[in-house]
Amino acid sequence: MKFQQVAEEFLAYLIHERGCSALTVTSYRSDLKQFLQFLAERDVPGTVEKVTSSVTRQYVAVLWKAGYAPSIIGRRVASLKSLFNYLQESEHISHNPLARVATPKKGRRVLTYLSIEECQWLLDATDQSYFFMLAFRDKAVLGTLMYTGIRRGELLALNTNDVDFQTCTLTVKNGKGGMGRVIPLCEELMELLRDWLEPRPECEHDGVFTTRSGQPLGKHGLQDAFQRAKKAASIEREGITIHSLRHTFASLLLQNGADLVSLQRVLGHSSLDTTAIYLYVQMDGLREAVKKHPLAGR
Repeated sequence: MKFQQVAEEFLAYLIHERGCSALTVTSYRSDLKQFLQFLAERDVPGTVEKVTSSVTRQYVAVLWKAGYAPSIIGRRVASLKSLFNYLQESEHISHNPLARVATPKKGRRVLTYLSIEECQWLLDATDQSYFFMLAFRDKAVLGTLMYTGIRRGELLALNTNDVDFQTCTLTVKNGKGGMGRVIPLCEELMELLRDWLEPRPECEHDGVFTTRSGQPLGKHGLQDAFQRAKKAASIEREGITIHSLRHTFASLLLQNGADLVSLQRVLGHSSLDTTAIYLYVQMDGLREAVKKHPLAGR
């Protein structure tokens, strides 16, 4: 079986059966393409039968020597393992030769997030836009990310009927892994959305966020809007990205008494273990709380 052929079949499965987002599928496609290039560079036939545990370990070694981070190496190998799991489950192969291939261990993930003051600076910075319509849009975009914690792809996929001002809710219909969820909206965010939807250009699609010309807002337009606001707000710390707003949302909720299960539901995590990473962010605050124990210091 040709590797390229089964890879395309696998990607189609992710889209139509698993309901994976376009960004997720693009990531898988890139990882599998990189591996196919590795095979070609070493004159290994691009067939499934030639992909062995030995070949894959060589691939890991090449990535490690090239200076790739353990997280990147782990993701690329995980993409390969997912492909071969699919081939095994669909009975194309009898066993997964990659099942026991190990990857370099990675350290604990460091989450970057904004303070309450930085969040406000970022929102206020959108007022400096030359175009009033873009000011309303960018503030609504950043506010939606901050106040709901939704992912970039989920934000770009929002339709106008996903925002319900009567019930004060936002519906994410096709989140990661095809999971949908309903998120409560606070009054501040509803006001930002109303301010944007009023001057929103009339267009043939129902996307909530658009460009000035009425085209659906894309990932590059979203990135540009974020970078403009970050620069205008003079936020220069390293590691602050659009995804940091999701971390900010989760961290602020935990700091203000939200329980982990509720946070899991709002973030759309399939596993509570994924949500638990935010507990490490709160560790300094927990240490201070423990110091105040009445028996401490005796």
